[in-house]
Amino acid sequence: MNKQSVALLRVRWQILYTRCRTFWQGLAAREQRAVALTALVLGGFVVWLALIEPPLKTIAYWQAETPKLRSQTEALEVLLRDVSVLPQANLSKWPCVRPSTPVAWESITNCKRLAPTVQAPGN
Repeated sequence: MNKQSVALLRVRWQILYTRCRTFWQGLAAREQRAVALTALVLGGFVVWLALIEPPLKTIAYWQAETPKLRSQTEALEVLLRDVSVLPQANLSKWPCVRPSTPVAWESITNCKRLAPTVQAPGN
């Protein structure tokens, strides 16, 4: 921002401030309290919506989701322990896996598209 635009903004701010101050002083004491209370309630509502509610929703979501993810992790670990190495008889279906090495999940997912398809007799 250059000096001219800063000066213009300062003048506009002073005009707005003067208008608001004149309006405020024109209100009765009871009206000033009502306007102040309304501003306080609206400000609190905005703070709640913008700063407090989103983190609370996130916390509630993850408190519900974490046990599900833990149970899925345990189930997956059991499956991975059971399928740490493919049996020798099935290695012919997986051309990219060498019989002497343990099979990782990456090699299985990469080989699925290379595995031969079984056709029904007579086709």
